[in-house]
Amino acid sequence: MFFISVVFSVALIVSIISWSVHISMVKEQPEEYGYATFKKFKKEFDKCRWEIQGYHGKTIANFALWDMRDGSKFGASIIQFQHKGMIMNNPLCWMRAVLYAKKTYDSLNMKKTKNTVKW
Repeated sequence: MFFISVVFSVALIVSIISWSVHISMVKEQPEEYGYATFKKFKKEFDKCRWEIQGYHGKTIANFALWDMRDGSKFGASIIQFQHKGMIMNNPLCWMRAVLYAKKTYDSLNMKKTKNTVKW
């Protein structure tokens, strides 16, 4: 029982730290920002045509998505849609958003590397 309590406490602390980093990173951006739930995040996220940007075949950052048409990005703990920052309401919404975006990133990354040859 003690082990489960410790694991749960550590997971809670890590998620709160990650969420607080997310808040400070979005607030540091010069654009406007606001707070949202996961439902609103998902609605806005699904509107975008996400891409993985790269340089000479290599990705610029690990797990970062961009939609250059309208200035949307997800990466470095920053969520931005149409040049406006979005801060998730709580750590649970933040973790759900990260997992949802990671799923999209993984599917795009598989498409991008599907036809590459490893020597």
